[in-house]
Amino acid sequence: MSGYTVEITHPGLGRSYVVKGNDLDIVRARAEDKIRQFDQQWQRHLAAEERRENRDYKQGQQEEAKDLTNEAQEALEELENILAKTLSVDDRVDFDALLDKTPHGEPEPARPDRQPARPSAPGEF
Repeated sequence: MSGYTVEITHPGLGRSYVVKGNDLDIVRARAEDKIRQFDQQWQRHLAAEERRENRDYKQGQQEEAKDLTNEAQEALEELENILAKTLSVDDRVDFDALLDKTPHGEPEPARPDRQPARPSAPGEF
C-alpha cells in the first residue's frame, strides 16, 4: 500500500501541518484546505497587528497633544500674568543719576559779542 504525504509550513505563523492519505486527490484537497486556513489565520494576525499599531500610534499622538496643550496653557498663563508682575516692580529710571556732572578740564569758550548789524546802503557790501 502506497500513501501520499504533504507537509505544509507557514513561516509567518510558525506552524506546519502534515497531510497523509492513500488517495492523491484527497490529500491534495486537504492540503489546499489547510493552506487556506493558514492564510486566513495570517490575515487575521496581520489585521490584529495593524489595529494594535494604530491604537499605539493614536495613544502616542494623544499624549503628545496633551503635552503640547499643557505647554501652551503654561505659556498663556505666563503671558496673562506679565502685566501684574511688571506692575509690582519699580523699574523707573533716574535719568539725573545717569548724568556725568564731573567738571571738565577745559573752560567753556567765550561767547562772541554781538553787535547789531548796520543796514548797508544800496550797492555796499
